[in-house]
Amino acid sequence: MARHCLHLRGEARCSVLLTKLHPKPSVNARFVNYTAQQRCDDLRAHRIDQVTRGAATYAAVFFKLPDAPDEEFYCALWYCRVVEEGPENLIFNQDPPQAADGADEDPPLRQEEEEDAEPSVFSS
Repeated sequence: MARHCLHLRGEARCSVLLTKLHPKPSVNARFVNYTAQQRCDDLRAHRIDQVTRGAATYAAVFFKLPDAPDEEFYCALWYCRVVEEGPENLIFNQDPPQAADGADEDPPLRQEEEEDAEPSVFSS
């Protein structure tokens, strides 16, 4: 039987493991003594953006909690589980990230000078 896929849209209700939720100081202050398998189930998706931590850049989902609208949490898109879809008119634009200033373009190919090969090399 095929599994129904819930789509990540604006205002979608999501569930994330607390160990994967960032920024850690805000998570640790809000959720005291959480376990490794404990989830936060009442997160509302706010936007999708690129996050760079160390040398890694990845797509992240940013959330707001209903009882703390001034705080913003995020996790990697991979760790987000959609519990309830948001309205159909609030679809996120999930284009692939663009490199800055044309860095994603291929370098120009070297055009080597053609050298005349000796005919004796090709004779049998």
